[in-house]
Amino acid sequence: MVHDGKATNLGDLIGPQADMEKAALVYIGPEGETERYSFGQIDALSARFGATLLANGYERGKSIGILARNSAWYVIAYLGIMRAGLVAVPVSFRQPTQMVEHCLRDSDTILVLHDELTEVPDAGVPCVLLGPDMFDALGGAPDDVASFQSHRNEPRDVAMILYTSGSTGRPKGVALSHQSQLFAFSSMEPQRDRIRTETISIAAPLYHMNALSMMKVTLLFDATAVLFHSFDVETLIREIPKNKITWMTGIPTMFALMAARPDLLSETDLSSVRRINMASAPLTDNLLDLTREHFPNALLLNGYGTTEHGPAAFCPHPGGLPMPPLSTGVGAPGVGLRLVGYGRDDYGVLEVNSPANMNGYWKLPEKTAERMVDGWYHTGDLFRRDENGFYFFIGREDDQFVCNGENILPGEVELVLERHPAIRQACVVPVADPIRGDTPVAFVTGDASAATEAEIQDYYRRNAPPVQYPRRVVFVDEMPLAGTNKIDRKLVKAWAEDIEVTGKT
Repeated sequence: MVHDGKATNLGDLIGPQADMEKAALVYIGPEGETERYSFGQIDALSARFGATLLANGYERGKSIGILARNSAWYVIAYLGIMRAGLVAVPVSFRQPTQMVEHCLRDSDTILVLHDELTEVPDAGVPCVLLGPDMFDALGGAPDDVASFQSHRNEPRDVAMILYTSGSTGRPKGVALSHQSQLFAFSSMEPQRDRIRTETISIAAPLYHMNALSMMKVTLLFDATAVLFHSFDVETLIREIPKNKITWMTGIPTMFALMAARPDLLSETDLSSVRRINMASAPLTDNLLDLTREHFPNALLLNGYGTTEHGPAAFCPHPGGLPMPPLSTGVGAPGVGLRLVGYGRDDYGVLEVNSPANMNGYWKLPEKTAERMVDGWYHTGDLFRRDENGFYFFIGREDDQFVCNGENILPGEVELVLERHPAIRQACVVPVADPIRGDTPVAFVTGDASAATEAEIQDYYRRNAPPVQYPRRVVFVDEMPLAGTNKIDRKLVKAWAEDIEVTGKT
């Protein structure tokens, strides 16, 4: 079993059943250079790092920050920190300097591990460069590394702290236990035999739950990860046939950017890809169609997870019913789900109750109390559930706005817009209107020559409630991305500030 309820350590993902000679990780560097690491190497190096930390006075329970781009040494350090009984704190280097410094100070970090490309703010603690020299930089590994044993944690001991994006203020630290993370993967245990045959692409940043979870799935279920230094469309596509990638993972925006390169996709052998997981942001029919066009052999799946709960809420239907397009699945075993706030049991904000839930927001008991009540985590995400128990993500509760007295969810408007053949991707934001309150405005990518603004608006009014139609439709070359490779909705809102909507009926 992945998790048996007893004291466990999240750093011990590589189990005795693993083939220690098999490639666990293929690293694709910034210049396309390739490094391969076996399960045995990852296991031995992470144990050595854990032993080095303890031998040089780093006490169990203390926090160690990781501020770096993706690399094999990132994974080694992450596992070693937890195996030593310390707390791993992956931090986004794409945040403003003051936000990075806040995360490091707030988490009580006593050491920062970084790469050569990252500027480390002054957090008043030692900094060590990730890589083969990090053992000596810490004071040297002990002579008896072979006898090192991972710390036996109590189940709710904190394994790591991940910080939210901070789009509405300072980032909040999410304290996640060893138990919560191991439980999150327990629903995948029946798929072990299939997963161990997969070669999985990971191009999202490891400081984000999406990539970090997939890296852990790779190690836990004996698959092989192709880990990219950073996301680059051309590099990712060209590596598919080179490494015979079978399972692609990432955020929908990443696949939308790939779909914008049909020339490169059409000249590349993509036949090895048999599974594509998109998660961490809304998925649309249009993106599914664009992806199917170039990956006809792949099963396309819509994943769902939050930093506070991980990828534990949903799973395939136990009766074998096929997954409907855009569905996130049915409720996973051992997970309580309910939809609240709208007086219906098939529509509302998702709340989750399971061992996968966070311990709480780090040093923020009042914020924790707002989101966690009697064991239920209030996700803030709106869902609907169909008659077969399949759930469908609709949008963020916080993104709702009111136009002419009607609630409008940007995700619903974007879904309709992206069905128009001229539009590849849409982002809808509210613009203040003295008459209506707020008015929807759409920024879109695609073929601007294929339809006028008026034609797109007419299409929308014919296919959805007229009150929702965007009073302006603006074509842009590309969407701005936040540090997690999601659309930066905050920046798009700033784009819309100077758009005139008064008089647009």
